[in-house]
Amino acid sequence: MYFTAVLLLKATRAGEDAPHLFEEIHVLVSADSEDAARQLAGEIGRQERIAFQTVSGEEVRWDFDQIMALVELGGALEHGVELFSRFLKPSEVASLMTKMDE
Repeated sequence: MYFTAVLLLKATRAGEDAPHLFEEIHVLVSADSEDAARQLAGEIGRQERIAFQTVSGEEVRWDFDQIMALVELGGALEHGVELFSRFLKPSEVASLMTKMDE
């Protein structure tokens, strides 16, 4: 069985508790059950942890926050197959369409 897992990562700066940036990633998970897929998705998310120093000397840390969704994929994996979809409110679309400040 294949699943799409939607993972949420968060970035924090050294000395700050509140995240300043989030990343949503979609990963393919192969597992025999939803419970096994959830466990594997969590492992993938935890492997995304990283800490680094920016060119300005600021330390940034990316951490796995949560599994936002886990969806079983039906049928064969082939060209054009839907991997993930969701319904959005107008405010969510506006947020997604807003460019991030550099």
